Amino acid sequence: MYQYFSINVIISLLTFVYISQLKSAPSRVSFRFVFIALLSWLIPYDVINSYFTSADYTPLLPVLDEFRQSIKTTLVTTISDKTAVNLLQVLFVLSSFGLIVFIHDVIKLQQKVKTLNRQFYKTIWGTKVYLSDKIDGAFCFGIIRPKIFINSSLKNTRPFESVLSHEIQHIKLHDTIYTVIIAFIQRLLWWNPLVLLLARQSRLFIELNCDEKTALKIGKQTYQKDLAELLLGTHKNSQNNLVLSYFANQNINLLRIKKLNQDTKMNKKHKSLIFSTALIPLVISLLISTQSISSNSTNGDEIATNLKPNQVQIILDSHIYYHFEYSGKVDKNGNKVVSSQDHRSIETNIISSLNETRNFNFGKEKEEVKITVNQVDKEKFMLDFDITYYIDGQKINLTPSLLAINGKPASLVSNEDNYKFELNIKVIK
Repeated sequence: MYQYFSINVIISLLTFVYISQLKSAPSRVSFRFVFIALLSWLIPYDVINSYFTSADYTPLLPVLDEFRQSIKTTLVTTISDKTAVNLLQVLFVLSSFGLIVFIHDVIKLQQKVKTLNRQFYKTIWGTKVYLSDKIDGAFCFGIIRPKIFINSSLKNTRPFESVLSHEIQHIKLHDTIYTVIIAFIQRLLWWNPLVLLLARQSRLFIELNCDEKTALKIGKQTYQKDLAELLLGTHKNSQNNLVLSYFANQNINLLRIKKLNQDTKMNKKHKSLIFSTALIPLVISLLISTQSISSNSTNGDEIATNLKPNQVQIILDSHIYYHFEYSGKVDKNGNKVVSSQDHRSIETNIISSLNETRNFNFGKEKEEVKITVNQVDKEKFMLDFDITYYIDGQKINLTPSLLAINGKPASLVSNEDNYKFELNIKVIK
């Protein structure tokens, strides 16, 4: 869950930054950015992480683990395993409700089309065009066999060709397919404000792009004049997200007219921005890699797949509680401080090869862990640790050894004069 939300929030925010800098670029460019950001919310990054967890990416492990540990400390230190599970269940219920609403939208649209008093006009570019006096303005929809519906009162008016050309451009650009995908994501993730914003922006860019294409075909001034004339009518925007309606709300329509005054073309700045998107996969690769510090690493029941014959998965949960004794130290209120306690922990999920020592660094304090795993028999493993904590400028080095049975938790507790050490592990092969 941590990886899923952190990656998608980063991608979505970057998308809004990019489209704010692409205002003078063709609208199709911005649409592609927004559409990809929407699709990213459907990618199960935690599942992908499980795949990477099964591989052996040793060169970057310490750097990546420290990076992800820092993000986890900042974002999710207060989220317990139980809370994460409950949150996942809530989101599943909310998304299930959204799926039901999407199905309802499909059924509602089908029923509306069946009840329309329509008249066949002609077939253009393989698409049937119908006239009806029971619709507002014009709209198109459909994936396999898209259809266009136009208000019959527009047939004998000068703007009719502009409206028809606009709808045909939607068909040529496959916008009806994009619209269904956008509607599905919007309904499924209706509880997510970023998704709703991206869906609204994607629909806007679809219309702006179609306006640009239509204006190039029939003339910018003619199309702009026709669009402005039609806005004076009483047309209303369709309430079904599955259709592409020619008329949106008044603010969007005014924006469409205004955008037609602007020349849209790619320049060096736009190309540089697009080139810079190569950084996004790098960000994702930093958040998805071998050692998971997400829900996989905090949930001891998660099991990596596709382990090599000489590899084991180790789920590690290590804690040290250090007790300080002071002499002559006072707090901010002037009271004498006698003692205090500090706590350090290491929680991770790693892959290690048998009979090899692996080194890792964790957290801001640079805790160090060395692990050597030796197989005793088919089900038993001996783990030798070399763990170093840095607390209040002091270095504490511990070298515990622990015998573990495959798939079963093992633990060790050590009490010394000024600290208590706890080690919990599970080995999976």
